[in-house]
Amino acid sequence: MNGVVFVLNLVVGRQGSGKSTVIYKQIKKCLDKGEDNLILIVPEQFTLQAERNLIEQCNLPGIFNIEILSFSRLANRVMSEVGGVTKTRLSETGRYMALQKSLIERKDDLLVYPGMIKKPGFIAMIQDVISNLKRRVINEEDISKLLSEGLGDHQMLYRKIHDLKLIYQSYNKWLGTDYLDNEDAIDQNIKNIERSNIISSSKIWIDGFHTYTEQHFRLIEKLFKYSMELTIALTQSLKTNDRDADIFQINNNTQNTLIEMSNGQYKIISCHYLQKHNSQEIRHLEKELYSYPTIELNEKVEDISIKKYKNIYDEIDSICIDILKLVQEKKYRWRDISVVTNDLDSYSFLIKRTFKEYDIPFFMDSKRKISDKPLSILLVSTLKVITSNFRYDDIFALIKTGLTDLEFEDYELLENYVLKYGIKGNRWRKEFEFIDERDDFDLDKLNLLRVKVMGPILQLERDIKGDSTYIGITSALYKYVRTLEIEDKLHNVIYELKEEYNQYEYASEISQIFNIIVSLFDEIVEIFKDHKTNIKEYISILEAGIEAVDLAIIPSSLDQVIIGDITRSRNSGYNALFILGVNEGKLPSSPSVTGILNESENQIIRQNGIKIDDDLNFKSIQEKYLFYNVISKTKKKIFISYPLADYEGVSLRPSILVSRFYEIYPDLSTKIEISDDEKINNAQGSLKHMIRHYRIIADGLQERKESKWDEVYLWYKNNKNYSDNIINMKRAISFDNQVSNLKSKYVSELYGDRIRTSVTRLEEYVSCPFKHYITFGLKPKERKIFEISIPDIGDILHKLIYDYSILLEKENLDWNIIEKNNLIKLCDEVMDKFIIEYRHGILDSNYRYRYLAKYVHRLFLRAVETLTYQYRKGKFTILGNELIFGIDKPLPPIKIELSGKYMLFLEGRIDRVDILKQDEKQYLKIIDFKTGNKDLILKDIYYGLSLQLLVYMWVCLNYGNKKNIETVAAGLFYFKLDDPLILSGKNQIENIEYEITKSLKLKGLMLKDKEMLKSLDENIENSDILNCKIKKDGEFSATSKGLIKQEQVDQLIYHAEKTITNIGEEIFQGNISISPIKTKDKEACTYCNYKAICFFDQQLAGSKFNLKPELKDEEVMKLIETAKEE
Repeated sequence: MNGVVFVLNLVVGRQGSGKSTVIYKQIKKCLDKGEDNLILIVPEQFTLQAERNLIEQCNLPGIFNIEILSFSRLANRVMSEVGGVTKTRLSETGRYMALQKSLIERKDDLLVYPGMIKKPGFIAMIQDVISNLKRRVINEEDISKLLSEGLGDHQMLYRKIHDLKLIYQSYNKWLGTDYLDNEDAIDQNIKNIERSNIISSSKIWIDGFHTYTEQHFRLIEKLFKYSMELTIALTQSLKTNDRDADIFQINNNTQNTLIEMSNGQYKIISCHYLQKHNSQEIRHLEKELYSYPTIELNEKVEDISIKKYKNIYDEIDSICIDILKLVQEKKYRWRDISVVTNDLDSYSFLIKRTFKEYDIPFFMDSKRKISDKPLSILLVSTLKVITSNFRYDDIFALIKTGLTDLEFEDYELLENYVLKYGIKGNRWRKEFEFIDERDDFDLDKLNLLRVKVMGPILQLERDIKGDSTYIGITSALYKYVRTLEIEDKLHNVIYELKEEYNQYEYASEISQIFNIIVSLFDEIVEIFKDHKTNIKEYISILEAGIEAVDLAIIPSSLDQVIIGDITRSRNSGYNALFILGVNEGKLPSSPSVTGILNESENQIIRQNGIKIDDDLNFKSIQEKYLFYNVISKTKKKIFISYPLADYEGVSLRPSILVSRFYEIYPDLSTKIEISDDEKINNAQGSLKHMIRHYRIIADGLQERKESKWDEVYLWYKNNKNYSDNIINMKRAISFDNQVSNLKSKYVSELYGDRIRTSVTRLEEYVSCPFKHYITFGLKPKERKIFEISIPDIGDILHKLIYDYSILLEKENLDWNIIEKNNLIKLCDEVMDKFIIEYRHGILDSNYRYRYLAKYVHRLFLRAVETLTYQYRKGKFTILGNELIFGIDKPLPPIKIELSGKYMLFLEGRIDRVDILKQDEKQYLKIIDFKTGNKDLILKDIYYGLSLQLLVYMWVCLNYGNKKNIETVAAGLFYFKLDDPLILSGKNQIENIEYEITKSLKLKGLMLKDKEMLKSLDENIENSDILNCKIKKDGEFSATSKGLIKQEQVDQLIYHAEKTITNIGEEIFQGNISISPIKTKDKEACTYCNYKAICFFDQQLAGSKFNLKPELKDEEVMKLIETAKEE
């Protein structure tokens, strides 16, 4: 053989014309002659299908004397024969890791991408660019020339190309004389072909490709010159003036390139529909889909349908129903059916769930990564634990993989303790010791769990410190894997998935993980050897390797519905094809801005004679061709569908392709609804439709009448496999979330004969009795977390103000005379001490909480300064801070006798009480500190939503009057703990402090007595601490708020007592009704933690708000006065 082929055979024809059949017949003829060394080259993902097709069409007992290879596998085959190559072949994993290493090494030299190196997906985008450069035979000199001559004023593009050149150079340097990647292997193959006996003695066929790179053309040219015979199949219009010639433009360019390459030594074998579709309508579609002008098919259309649906859920439901009909009525096999979409990421979850509901066997042909698999998470998280100083997220990410020696209950217990006490850093290295008296944690057990987790990790840390090379870290990591007995644990997981859950596909994924990771370790050692590194860099390399791996999953059965993406579909033709999501922006897809270079940047590069990526026109033609390809291979039925709304109810529009189908088939009808007959298909699939039918009737949306669903219901009811479903359905349909009163014995078990409670709890009861029952009756425990929440800030400020007042007394100082410098000094002292003592030093545990501490300090200082200012403006003196009332407390509780034997004791803590003694009376001012915008509104008092200040005053008045001193309520106020921002111009800066003070006025009720008001604020005429002013004529200004007469205070306190008594009676009567209150400005459900327990929903029977109308102040007082008289 002299290495010259006289003729290049081109088998051309439209899709479905029989090109592959021609090739298979040629192969069969060669096999019948006893020829060997036959090679069929197909795309990588089509090799298995090509084997099946060849066996079926040629009626072969198996694959003998012929090899089915991809271009990559051909390179391996020739390389192993020719030899002489000392370089090691990098896998895709190795390539990702080498690229990541190149990025790390050149990080400081990069202009655009240094911050992107560790971003998920970035290495994949870089890999795509590098692959394109090599496939398109673009070398470093070409890029240098582009930088020096072609980019002009495009500075951002210049910087990007600069970075890509550095990465390309660094990567190629890494490959050096030791390694080669996929593209390098093909380049080497091109050189080796002329020395290959395999090629020189082989007949070669190439089939199934629709695009070729420059590198492929170079390889094909060598195959053409040195093989015995070369035949290539091209999907191509046989006439250049065909009405749809545009979609074959790419293949037409390929054909021209091949003909030019052959120097005129070629032969074209034309295929004229050697294999005809069974469906005339699909044959017509193949010709007309992209043909202009269009030839209509004015006949009734039965083999092609278009369906639109209200939403994506109905779309998938309908497809399952149609698939079942094909199998049950038309006797299709599952494997005769394919489902495709151009947006598989959006559809995959719902398809998996719904197909399982209908018991339809399926295989989803999609890329599956290992980055979310337990072993990958374990390895990466373990290394991050060491580098992140034992961060909570990393530790429990590895624990929750299930691959440590902890049981589920163990890690929940450990997590609860760690979250409560903020365990991190060195606290993991030594025995746990934090525990509160009220805790039920078992420290001994917790420390055993700590050792189970940390023992292997700390050993790994020591091993890495002993040898921080790539070999050293990899060996230590492999030892860690062996210590945890990961392989055995994965075997157990696989067994459970298969035997207990029938999850064979997921079991197949897990079964590959261990060997993949071990191979990855081997490749790290092979590539990076004993190079020095650190754990952070190693993590980056490991993550890059993990990102590169695509799991190879073989269908667990030959008889399954195949689900895939239009762009990946390489089927040889199905009897029925379902195309989902034919919506605007999905099919055809909208141009997306992805990758390193955008379209405008690529266009500038192409203008300089370099094509790193194809233009949008090419991609558009390619997408059209792929859609044409998948449709044209279908034999009998095509189902087109599109939803009018996505998962979240966002409107979707039909694709322009839908209009195109109507142009081709004017009589094509669109179906919208799924009929009841269609919903009754198989036992598993029909169940939810039956339940939905009766739910609609129960909700009153449809009249109850006899239907087929009644027969279906009886079938399920009498079938023991579904009897539980019927019971659950009845419960769900008749569900009423209302609860009956607790029996007296349960009330007694919860509260006894007397209840000690606070006014806040009673206000909670008014808001919703059921919430009160859950919170204070059942008392569920929230998981305690080592963090500071918004409510905690209020508690902290209360404590700080109290500590400040105590320190004032200790220093023999007074609010009235302390100087500002000394005030600030004392506040600093209180704050410093608090930071050390509060919750094991949480406020000094990280930067976030140190910043929060500064913020709290500012609020604290502002509160003290403002309270001091307000105090000095009046004549009152402080009677007490944090005054506690209750059983065995400084002040007695409020005792309320209820019906029967029951008693209610009100207890609490009053933030501050001020007193003024004059005219043989003592006047009291109550101040309660709040972090929110709280005001004392009369209607809230009337409804029982704001009783706190009245109860506090009631306690103090009772106590004072018992001392035989007439005690009068002068004011009931809320003080807001805040440091507000004030907007002001340049000339108003000096007034900021004044504006802040005004914004922090006391809010509430005050005695409508001018002399008493002057005792509260000596400058009441222009008060900046109360919402009240007295005009020059001695009258109150119209803007004054909260003024109240003494007898009205008595009436309000009386009403509060009556309200509390009623609440107590209801509690002991067992009323736990789900009746959340709703006023104009309050809805009890808004911030409730128990919505998932009560199921309150106004669409459910019985779920009603306790609606309260708006009331004016005078209306409130009239109602209270009338009630008291009665």
